[in-house]
Amino acid sequence: MSARCQSSDPCSTFFVCFSPPSMSRTAGQGQSKKPLQIFVESPKNQQVIASLAKPDCFDFDIALGFLDTICKEIHGIQSWQDFYRRLSALNRPYLSEVTGNVRKLLKYMKARDAQGSSLVATHRQKRKLIAECGIRQRKYSVADILSDSVPDTIPPIAIMWRERSDTNRKIRRYTYLSEYDRVGPEQAPGKKIEKTANYDMTYLPDNESHIVLSGSPNNFEVELIALRHVATNDGPYSNGLMNFLSQAVDAARDMRRNVRPTHEGVMNQVGLNMGPRHCRIFGAAKSFTKKLTDEQMIHHDHDIIGAVSVFWAICQAILPEDVTSAVNQYIDEEQLPALQTRNVEPDSGFTLRIKEKPFFFPYAPRAPPEAYINKGYSAPTHTDPTYCRFALAFIVRRDIDRDHQARHGAKALHDHIGGNYVDVRLGVIVASASGTVIAFKPGEMHATTLSYGACNYGYATTFSRRLADGYRELSEEEKADYFIKLEEIVTHT
Repeated sequence: MSARCQSSDPCSTFFVCFSPPSMSRTAGQGQSKKPLQIFVESPKNQQVIASLAKPDCFDFDIALGFLDTICKEIHGIQSWQDFYRRLSALNRPYLSEVTGNVRKLLKYMKARDAQGSSLVATHRQKRKLIAECGIRQRKYSVADILSDSVPDTIPPIAIMWRERSDTNRKIRRYTYLSEYDRVGPEQAPGKKIEKTANYDMTYLPDNESHIVLSGSPNNFEVELIALRHVATNDGPYSNGLMNFLSQAVDAARDMRRNVRPTHEGVMNQVGLNMGPRHCRIFGAAKSFTKKLTDEQMIHHDHDIIGAVSVFWAICQAILPEDVTSAVNQYIDEEQLPALQTRNVEPDSGFTLRIKEKPFFFPYAPRAPPEAYINKGYSAPTHTDPTYCRFALAFIVRRDIDRDHQARHGAKALHDHIGGNYVDVRLGVIVASASGTVIAFKPGEMHATTLSYGACNYGYATTFSRRLADGYRELSEEEKADYFIKLEEIVTHT
């Protein structure tokens, strides 16, 4: 049989092939057969070859992965040309269909090579992208950092000790926070504003990665994480990825519904969504506000699924296991499906469009089923009800409006001020910057400071309680019935 191994590494694809019992070496007739003949007589292997021989099913990376298995199983084969020549030399009429399918497959491979990889990303290009984004880092824990045994592949991370307290940070809910000394009520009529300078707050600068802990080295609690320079090493692929992620945010802003009211900026939701609290609605978010063709909706949905899923893959790779294990345990316990939309059926795999070239990762796991895309977002102090201890956010771009009145003149604000995440009781302000991944506790009071012309582009996964509650109420039959309603899915022909 043939089994496909799905790994968290978006680029790892391989096949494990076994011979059917009737063709095993212990069988008298099978002992006289050559390894190639045994391999191609396997129904599962024939099925893979037949699938790859179909124009609409051919995938370059799957073909490479399958060829790698062939080279390991059969001595002397190094290419599809070798495989085809050896198969033809067997001269077995009952294998003529398999031989014909390999001939078609070989034609696709040659055509792909002749195009010079101008249409889609090659396996090598995808591996380069993964390396530039740091998705291949070794796993580590906070304990590793405290004991100075963190892998060399992990960039430096500073530890800060900080305790939660209300003593010097008594700020009520729904209060806007400002880092601007000259802020006044007239700048937000009817809104309560507090200056962060009046409270015991500390900055996490935008050029250093930090993990904020409470307790002691022998009994600590992870409170907040801010990792910097993520996927921003000036490589051609990482630059292309950040541009793709920024463009996907712009598309979400222009074409999708703003589902969360904010003082500044927008926040849009895609994926699964349970409707307003008083409604009994559960399903894929209906988020487009403009009338688009089916092809346009599919295109934008694939972009968002790709953007959120690569954000998820990066978080899984670069965050310490203290966070990823807690998040993954929650996902496993809730058994929530992966990200999907009304126009793209649930499945594994996603596509990134970098410099107009598709980077397709067919077996990479998609992100969890709830994602928020934000631009210029600012919010007052609040908490988010969630079952998971941590939420994740990724700032992919930060722009400053130089025409804003607070951004010019003798007392112009510094670029790092405005639109920054604040954990109120912890007394920590995370300076926003491109390439920043934040893991925070959504159940603790937090806010995003008034922006004053600072505009962050970002993604967030929050694991909201209302989505989990809605999914829990569905029976197993209802879950299956909803998630396999293919007639409601717009398919791309």
